[in-house]
Amino acid sequence: MKAMNNIILPPLFPGEVLPPLNALFEKSIDTVKSIQSLPLPLDTLKHRLNETLQFHSQSKLSQKDILDTLIILAESWKKKSFPYRKVAEEWLPITTGFSREMIRECLDITLEEFKLDKLTQCFLELGICNTESKFHLHIHAGNVFTSGLFGIIYGLLSLNPQLVKPSSEEPLFPWLFVHSIIILNPSLAAHLAYYNWPGGTKTHEEVVFAYSDKIFAYGDDNTISDMNNRMPSSVQFHGYGHKFSFGFISNDNLLMEDFSEIARRIAYDVALYEQQGCMSPHFILIESDSFDIVVKLGNKLAEEMNSLEVKLPAGIKSIEEKSLIKSIRDELSFQSSLNHGIKLLESNNSLNWTVVCLQNTQVPISCLNRFIYLVLFPKKETIGELLKPFIGKIQTIGYWGSLKQLNGLTSELSALRANRFCLLGEMQKPAIKERHRGKPNPEDFYEKY
Repeated sequence: MKAMNNIILPPLFPGEVLPPLNALFEKSIDTVKSIQSLPLPLDTLKHRLNETLQFHSQSKLSQKDILDTLIILAESWKKKSFPYRKVAEEWLPITTGFSREMIRECLDITLEEFKLDKLTQCFLELGICNTESKFHLHIHAGNVFTSGLFGIIYGLLSLNPQLVKPSSEEPLFPWLFVHSIIILNPSLAAHLAYYNWPGGTKTHEEVVFAYSDKIFAYGDDNTISDMNNRMPSSVQFHGYGHKFSFGFISNDNLLMEDFSEIARRIAYDVALYEQQGCMSPHFILIESDSFDIVVKLGNKLAEEMNSLEVKLPAGIKSIEEKSLIKSIRDELSFQSSLNHGIKLLESNNSLNWTVVCLQNTQVPISCLNRFIYLVLFPKKETIGELLKPFIGKIQTIGYWGSLKQLNGLTSELSALRANRFCLLGEMQKPAIKERHRGKPNPEDFYEKY
């Protein structure tokens, strides 16, 4: 039996020699049990934070210098031969549970936003930043490994010093990204640091909170609420808790006989990140008076979900996830034997995907891992009334239909206070300025003159 090891990611602070990438990842992947971070004693942490602020005060970098570095960095990450990209593709399946093909796809769609014109637009939106810097702390969640990048980009362009605290579940990608930035432009070490402490360790959090001017935190509602209650009054806290997304197909688009295009789009939105992110759809409302239409789309979606397994194989599920999927499937199977208004479609001999067609209009919350509901939505119903209990909790609405039909829904959809609105098939592709919550708010990251 092979001896199992852990890979330990050291902190990244200004003024220190960066650990060589190859030395850390020279082990055979099948001998590595986990990837963890190296904690620091509190006195050492305080010393490193003081040094970070001192290095930043001496930095001569301009916004244009950072913009130029980011453009080169993005082009480097897009190359499959880039050492950091290679490490990410090989090792992220350990920390995320995603397949290597999924890792590649998610990296590609994220890096598409890091183009010259889009980064330049971010730069122009920020404008000229105040010389009085603000220390930013980014606390990442572990469900979507790329989600924290946009905040880091805005933070860098705002010329503020910042510390990235990754999720303990997925510490690798933020470490690789920060490491690659500093290797490309060592002067940026004065603007960006990486340190991970065990989540909920109040002694470490109190120290870092005391140094911070602004904190951007992602996590579940309880985590965000707990941090907010312990936040010093001097800190501007931006907490982003749980939200969910859904799709809507208007009636005028259901007259077509072939559902291939819309099924392909839904399957893609559901599969990306294994449905773990707040932009992943939990259900699709289908505006129609015919349940047969819903079942027809469900059958086509099942075909597409099955086909997509070739391009994007399903990831590894925990024992708890497997048990939950199986129990919900069993319950739905029993209900469908008694109720013709339920149609269950599932992957053969696996838990890789599930499609559920529902005749009774409701708001089903998915157990995730490619588990999607198609819900009949009679034309007499109002979407605002159905989703009223979830106002303020909706991240993205994916739409498929005509512009005329959309105009008729504008007031209802606006009342839901969703953060983002897009076409189905693009729910997992937010623009860089739509980063975590859909609405660009660069003022969060800087102070203008």
